[in-house]
Amino acid sequence: MSNPCAGCNKTVYHAEQLVAMHKYWHKPCFKCNGCKKTLTPGKQNVHEDKPYCQTCYGSQFGPKGYSSGNPSAVNSYMKK
Repeated sequence: MSNPCAGCNKTVYHAEQLVAMHKYWHKPCFKCNGCKKTLTPGKQNVHEDKPYCQTCYGSQFGPKGYSSGNPSAVNSYMKK
């Protein structure tokens, strides 16, 4: 029995499947929803049932401060 890939909806056969987030994926389809970089299962962050790398997750959904984690924003703030 085969399952549809959560990324492309095509059939994922047992020999090529990757299981992450309780879903089946082709290895190249398991990528960050922001930057599209291929992810390692278990090291992804999840938002609204979509995988993100740590960088994209932090910049889009992390805590917001005066710099939002952007070093250039800190430098421009310090120059004022």
